[in-house]
Amino acid sequence: MDLATTSDYGAQVAMAVLVLIPVMIFFFVFQRDLIDGVATQGLKG
Repeated sequence: MDLATTSDYGAQVAMAVLVLIPVMIFFFVFQRDLIDGVATQGLKG
């Protein structure tokens, strides 16, 4: 099997998790502010 055409799915999953962790932390820390901002934007006319 040619190594250039194989995929290391374990490494891909690990990198995806490492990329998502900061995004999830940001969302959970600022969740209330983000939801309040979206809710009040709909009220401004």
